[in-house]
Amino acid sequence: WRAWENTSTNTAYYLRAMAYQYLVTGDPEVLGICRRTFAALKYIYTLPIEKGERGFLCKPYGGVYSNQGGRDQLQCVTWGLVAYRPIAPPQDLADLDTMTRDFADFALKVPNVSPHGYFGRNAEEYRKEWRSDSWDRAISFLPLMYLAWQGTGDDRYATEIQRWYDDCAKDKSFVFPTDKFGCSGYGARRNLYLPSWLMEVKPSHRGLWRRTMLSLYQRERTGLLADGTWPISWAYDTETGKMTPRENKQQ
Repeated sequence: WRAWENTSTNTAYYLRAMAYQYLVTGDPEVLGICRRTFAALKYIYTLPIEKGERGFLCKPYGGVYSNQGGRDQLQCVTWGLVAYRPIAPPQDLADLDTMTRDFADFALKVPNVSPHGYFGRNAEEYRKEWRSDSWDRAISFLPLMYLAWQGTGDDRYATEIQRWYDDCAKDKSFVFPTDKFGCSGYGARRNLYLPSWLMEVKPSHRGLWRRTMLSLYQRERTGLLADGTWPISWAYDTETGKMTPRENKQQ
Protein backbone atom coordinates (compact mmCIF):
# COMPACT_ATOMS: atom_id res chain seq x y z
CA TRP A 1 0.00 0.00 0.00
CA ARG A 2 1.11 3.54 -0.73
CA ALA A 3 1.15 6.40 1.78
CA TRP A 4 -0.78 9.05 -0.15
CA GLU A 5 -4.23 10.60 -0.39
CA ASN A 6 -6.11 7.51 -1.58
CA THR A 7 -4.18 4.91 0.38
CA SER A 8 -7.25 3.93 2.39
CA THR A 9 -9.33 3.51 -0.75
CA ASN A 10 -6.76 1.43 -2.63
CA THR A 11 -6.03 -0.75 0.39
CA ALA A 12 -9.73 -1.39 0.98
CA TYR A 13 -10.34 -2.28 -2.67
CA TYR A 14 -7.43 -4.71 -2.56
CA LEU A 15 -8.80 -6.24 0.64
CA ARG A 16 -12.16 -6.76 -1.02
CA ALA A 17 -10.59 -8.38 -4.08
CA MET A 18 -8.49 -10.74 -1.96
CA ALA A 19 -11.49 -11.60 0.22
CA TYR A 20 -13.38 -12.69 -2.88
CA GLN A 21 -10.40 -14.69 -4.05
CA TYR A 22 -10.25 -16.49 -0.72
CA LEU A 23 -13.98 -17.25 -0.83
CA VAL A 24 -13.46 -18.89 -4.22
CA THR A 25 -10.16 -20.70 -3.60
CA GLY A 26 -9.91 -21.22 0.16
CA ASP A 27 -6.17 -20.68 -0.27
CA PRO A 28 -4.58 -19.97 3.15
CA GLU A 29 -1.94 -17.79 1.49
CA VAL A 30 -4.69 -15.55 0.16
CA LEU A 31 -6.16 -15.31 3.65
CA GLY A 32 -2.72 -14.24 4.81
CA ILE A 33 -2.77 -11.45 2.23
CA CYS A 34 -6.20 -10.42 3.52
CA ARG A 35 -4.89 -10.27 7.07
CA ARG A 36 -1.88 -8.17 6.13
CA THR A 37 -4.06 -5.82 4.08
CA PHE A 38 -6.54 -5.48 6.92
CA ALA A 39 -3.62 -4.72 9.24
CA ALA A 40 -2.69 -1.83 6.95
CA LEU A 41 -6.20 -0.40 7.30
CA LYS A 42 -6.03 -0.93 11.04
CA TYR A 43 -2.78 1.03 11.15
CA ILE A 44 -4.44 3.97 9.38
CA TYR A 45 -7.34 3.70 11.83
CA THR A 46 -4.96 4.05 14.80
CA LEU A 47 -3.25 7.24 13.59
CA PRO A 48 -6.03 9.67 14.65
CA ILE A 49 -6.52 7.83 17.96
CA GLU A 50 -3.08 9.02 18.98
CA LYS A 51 -4.37 12.58 18.37
CA GLY A 52 -7.52 12.04 20.41
CA GLU A 53 -9.75 11.64 17.34
CA ARG A 54 -11.00 8.06 17.59
CA GLY A 55 -13.13 7.18 14.59
CA PHE A 56 -11.73 9.85 12.27
CA LEU A 57 -10.35 8.27 9.09
CA CYS A 58 -7.45 10.44 8.01
CA LYS A 59 -5.54 10.50 4.75
CA PRO A 60 -2.13 9.10 5.76
CA TYR A 61 0.20 11.22 3.66
CA GLY A 62 3.70 9.83 4.16
CA GLY A 63 2.31 7.08 6.37
CA VAL A 64 1.51 9.48 9.21
CA TYR A 65 -1.51 11.36 10.55
CA SER A 66 -2.97 14.27 8.60
CA ASN A 67 -6.03 16.37 9.44
CA GLN A 68 -7.57 15.63 6.03
CA GLY A 69 -10.30 13.06 5.56
CA GLY A 70 -13.62 12.60 3.82
CA ARG A 71 -16.64 10.42 3.27
CA ASP A 72 -15.27 9.18 -0.05
CA GLN A 73 -12.44 7.40 1.78
CA LEU A 74 -14.78 6.17 4.49
CA GLN A 75 -17.25 4.59 2.08
CA CYS A 76 -14.41 2.73 0.33
CA VAL A 77 -13.00 1.40 3.59
CA THR A 78 -16.49 0.25 4.54
CA TRP A 79 -16.70 -1.59 1.22
CA GLY A 80 -13.50 -3.49 1.97
CA LEU A 81 -14.56 -4.34 5.52
CA VAL A 82 -17.95 -5.63 4.32
CA ALA A 83 -16.17 -8.24 2.18
CA TYR A 84 -13.61 -9.21 4.81
CA ARG A 85 -15.97 -9.59 7.75
CA PRO A 86 -17.44 -13.02 6.79
CA ILE A 87 -13.98 -14.61 6.50
CA ALA A 88 -12.06 -12.69 9.17
CA PRO A 89 -10.37 -14.79 11.87
CA PRO A 90 -11.72 -14.12 15.40
CA GLN A 91 -9.17 -11.49 16.42
CA ASP A 92 -9.48 -9.60 13.14
CA LEU A 93 -13.26 -9.79 13.40
CA ALA A 94 -13.17 -8.25 16.86
CA ASP A 95 -10.88 -5.47 15.63
CA LEU A 96 -13.02 -4.93 12.53
CA ASP A 97 -16.18 -4.51 14.60
CA THR A 98 -14.41 -2.06 16.90
CA MET A 99 -13.16 -0.03 13.95
CA THR A 100 -16.59 0.01 12.34
CA ARG A 101 -18.24 1.10 15.58
CA ASP A 102 -15.74 3.93 16.02
CA PHE A 103 -16.11 5.10 12.42
CA ALA A 104 -19.91 5.07 12.78
CA ASP A 105 -19.88 6.92 16.10
CA PHE A 106 -17.62 9.60 14.63
CA ALA A 107 -19.92 9.94 11.61
CA LEU A 108 -22.87 10.44 13.94
CA LYS A 109 -21.06 13.26 15.73
CA VAL A 110 -19.27 15.08 12.89
CA PRO A 111 -21.18 16.04 9.71
CA ASN A 112 -19.19 15.16 6.58
CA VAL A 113 -16.68 13.40 8.90
CA SER A 114 -14.18 16.21 8.26
CA PRO A 115 -13.61 18.06 11.55
CA HIS A 116 -10.76 20.16 10.17
CA GLY A 117 -12.28 21.24 6.87
CA TYR A 118 -11.31 19.94 3.48
CA PHE A 119 -8.81 21.16 0.87
CA GLY A 120 -8.76 24.84 1.78
CA ARG A 121 -12.28 25.09 3.19
CA ASN A 122 -12.51 25.42 6.95
CA ALA A 123 -14.70 23.14 9.04
CA GLU A 124 -17.53 25.64 9.41
CA GLU A 125 -17.69 26.31 5.70
CA TYR A 126 -17.64 22.60 4.96
CA ARG A 127 -20.41 21.87 7.46
CA LYS A 128 -22.69 24.33 5.67
CA GLU A 129 -22.62 22.01 2.65
CA TRP A 130 -23.87 19.11 4.74
CA ARG A 131 -27.29 17.67 3.92
CA SER A 132 -28.93 15.02 6.03
CA ASP A 133 -31.78 14.50 3.57
CA SER A 134 -29.89 13.67 0.38
CA TRP A 135 -29.41 10.22 -1.15
CA ASP A 136 -26.04 11.42 -2.38
CA ARG A 137 -24.96 11.66 1.27
CA ALA A 138 -26.95 8.68 2.50
CA ILE A 139 -25.30 6.29 0.07
CA SER A 140 -21.93 6.97 1.70
CA PHE A 141 -23.07 6.38 5.27
CA LEU A 142 -25.80 3.75 5.14
CA PRO A 143 -23.38 0.85 4.46
CA LEU A 144 -21.27 1.92 7.46
CA MET A 145 -24.32 2.07 9.72
CA TYR A 146 -25.47 -1.36 8.57
CA LEU A 147 -22.01 -2.81 9.20
CA ALA A 148 -21.84 -1.22 12.66
CA TRP A 149 -25.30 -2.57 13.45
CA GLN A 150 -24.28 -6.06 12.36
CA GLY A 151 -21.16 -5.97 14.49
CA THR A 152 -22.64 -4.50 17.66
CA GLY A 153 -26.39 -4.98 17.61
CA ASP A 154 -26.66 -1.39 18.87
CA ASP A 155 -30.06 0.04 17.96
CA ARG A 156 -28.56 3.53 17.57
CA TYR A 157 -27.32 2.51 14.16
CA ALA A 158 -30.67 1.02 13.16
CA THR A 159 -32.32 4.29 14.19
CA GLU A 160 -29.85 6.26 12.05
CA ILE A 161 -30.50 3.96 9.09
CA GLN A 162 -34.23 4.57 9.34
CA ARG A 163 -33.68 8.32 9.77
CA TRP A 164 -31.75 8.44 6.47
CA TYR A 165 -34.52 6.62 4.64
CA ASP A 166 -37.23 8.82 6.17
CA ASP A 167 -35.42 12.14 5.62
CA CYS A 168 -34.39 11.31 2.05
CA ALA A 169 -37.82 10.08 0.99
CA LYS A 170 -38.57 13.25 -0.97
CA ASP A 171 -35.13 13.61 -2.55
CA LYS A 172 -35.16 13.08 -6.31
CA SER A 173 -31.39 13.07 -6.86
CA PHE A 174 -31.44 9.81 -8.76
CA VAL A 175 -34.40 10.59 -11.00
CA PHE A 176 -33.09 10.40 -14.56
CA PRO A 177 -33.58 13.69 -16.46
CA THR A 178 -34.80 13.52 -20.04
CA ASP A 179 -33.45 16.67 -21.67
CA LYS A 180 -30.04 17.99 -20.59
CA PHE A 181 -27.85 16.78 -17.82
CA GLY A 182 -24.26 16.66 -16.66
CA CYS A 183 -22.02 14.24 -14.87
CA SER A 184 -18.77 14.41 -12.92
CA GLY A 185 -16.16 11.68 -13.02
CA TYR A 186 -14.98 9.77 -10.00
CA GLY A 187 -17.50 10.39 -7.23
CA ALA A 188 -20.42 8.92 -9.13
CA ARG A 189 -18.80 5.48 -9.20
CA ARG A 190 -20.11 4.82 -5.69
CA ASN A 191 -23.57 4.64 -7.28
CA LEU A 192 -22.50 1.32 -8.77
CA TYR A 193 -20.81 -0.59 -6.00
CA LEU A 194 -22.49 0.62 -2.78
CA PRO A 195 -26.12 -0.02 -3.88
CA SER A 196 -25.36 -3.68 -4.56
CA TRP A 197 -24.86 -4.32 -0.84
CA LEU A 198 -27.64 -1.97 0.23
CA MET A 199 -30.02 -4.06 -1.88
CA GLU A 200 -28.72 -7.18 -0.17
CA VAL A 201 -29.15 -5.99 3.42
CA LYS A 202 -32.51 -4.32 2.76
CA PRO A 203 -34.37 -6.12 -0.07
CA SER A 204 -37.45 -3.94 0.42
CA HIS A 205 -35.43 -1.00 -0.91
CA ARG A 206 -34.16 -2.86 -3.95
CA GLY A 207 -36.10 -0.63 -6.33
CA LEU A 208 -34.52 2.54 -4.99
CA TRP A 209 -30.94 1.28 -5.19
CA ARG A 210 -31.47 -0.38 -8.56
CA ARG A 211 -32.63 2.98 -9.94
CA THR A 212 -29.53 4.52 -8.42
CA MET A 213 -27.27 2.09 -10.27
CA LEU A 214 -29.15 2.47 -13.54
CA SER A 215 -29.06 6.27 -13.34
CA LEU A 216 -25.28 6.16 -13.62
CA TYR A 217 -25.41 3.98 -16.72
CA GLN A 218 -28.05 6.27 -18.22
CA ARG A 219 -26.14 9.46 -17.46
CA GLU A 220 -22.72 8.24 -18.53
CA ARG A 221 -21.52 8.18 -22.11
CA THR A 222 -18.14 6.99 -23.27
CA GLY A 223 -17.10 10.63 -23.28
CA LEU A 224 -14.01 9.87 -25.36
CA LEU A 225 -12.81 12.90 -27.26
CA ALA A 226 -11.03 12.96 -30.62
CA ASP A 227 -7.63 13.43 -28.97
CA GLY A 228 -8.04 10.33 -26.81
CA THR A 229 -8.85 12.16 -23.59
CA TRP A 230 -12.06 12.40 -21.62
CA PRO A 231 -13.39 15.24 -19.45
CA ILE A 232 -13.82 14.78 -15.74
CA SER A 233 -17.01 16.83 -15.94
CA TRP A 234 -19.30 17.32 -18.91
CA ALA A 235 -22.80 18.24 -20.07
CA TYR A 236 -24.85 16.09 -22.45
CA ASP A 237 -27.66 17.40 -24.66
CA THR A 238 -30.13 14.64 -25.53
CA GLU A 239 -31.62 16.65 -28.40
CA THR A 240 -28.36 17.08 -30.29
CA GLY A 241 -26.52 14.09 -28.87
CA LYS A 242 -23.51 16.31 -28.18
CA MET A 243 -21.28 16.25 -25.14
CA THR A 244 -19.57 19.45 -23.96
CA PRO A 245 -16.59 19.27 -21.58
CA ARG A 246 -16.96 21.56 -18.57
CA GLU A 247 -13.55 21.23 -16.90
CA ASN A 248 -9.95 20.32 -17.60
CA LYS A 249 -9.53 17.08 -19.50
CA GLN A 250 -8.09 14.00 -17.87
CA GLN A 251 -5.70 11.77 -19.85
